[in-house]
Amino acid sequence: GYINTTGSFDMPLGVAYLSSALKSHGFETGLVDLTWTHKPEIPDKSYDLLALSSTTLEYQDALKLAELWKRDTGKPVIIGGCKPTVEPEETISNPLVDAICIGEAEDALLEFVEKYEQTGALPTDVKNFWVKRENKIHRKPLRRLKGDLDILPFPDRTIFDRRHLELKYPGTTILTSRGCPFSCSMCINHYLQKLYKGLGNYTRFRSVDNIFEEIQSVREEYKVQRLFFIDDTFTVNHVRLEEFCQRYRKEVDMPFLIMGRCNTVTRDLIEKLAKAGCVYIGFGVESGNPHIRNDVLNRGMDETAIVNAFKWSREAGIRTASYNMLGIPGETRGMMF
Repeated sequence: GYINTTGSFDMPLGVAYLSSALKSHGFETGLVDLTWTHKPEIPDKSYDLLALSSTTLEYQDALKLAELWKRDTGKPVIIGGCKPTVEPEETISNPLVDAICIGEAEDALLEFVEKYEQTGALPTDVKNFWVKRENKIHRKPLRRLKGDLDILPFPDRTIFDRRHLELKYPGTTILTSRGCPFSCSMCINHYLQKLYKGLGNYTRFRSVDNIFEEIQSVREEYKVQRLFFIDDTFTVNHVRLEEFCQRYRKEVDMPFLIMGRCNTVTRDLIEKLAKAGCVYIGFGVESGNPHIRNDVLNRGMDETAIVNAFKWSREAGIRTASYNMLGIPGETRGMMF
């Protein structure tokens, strides 16, 4: 289920990756997508369980959907995503929730579904899962992070309404890496870094070959006109990025958008991105006040880096956006302005 309380047109790649992981092993998947209805709809009752991806903001709407499913089918409800990952005890204690999945879920959900199919009972021995059975909560630890992202099947975009691909750009989002090496205090990454400590590299990158395979498959299937690479920091791995830029203009030649970080770009890199076809970079600045930005938010970013990133982008003809936050703890009205 995709709750989408904010009404974003972007496709949730987490849900799409889970669907492809299950389908690649012969399971049937369907999608309840509230983007276009904005009210809970009863999912197809023929399915064996309802799996919901939820942020904290979407949690109350997720529970409404879970309540309808429970009332009409009596079948299990699983919740995964940011909400149970950060607040597992609160999520599993809700009477509507039978199991939660913490962290990255492709392997965990597949194992869970396979065992559920074999036995007809919710398995209590699957890593990443907390499961309620006979008035007891079975809490399993996290498994190691998947090191090689290239072995994952591409996200399953077929379960989504085509408006997700056609309305906004038209185009699609693509994720070329997972994790982030930085530990900004307002972001989930610093929490996940601690959660996964000792369980493999947290920041992982797909190969350029693998990225281009996905781009080709998307172009063949959908009439996309631009691509949005939604990595937390697309600009952090310069070696991979230079190879990407060299090949992109020759093999794809389509406008693309990225998320960048001001102190991970150089003038040379920005120029290469522009030549490759980059038309937009979203930079997280968060606050113009150095105390708030660096001491409170742990951004580790000086003013020169910020000014240069925007200046170089403008000179190269790339549109920019500055992502900012207001009302940060300790921030005064004067600091905001």
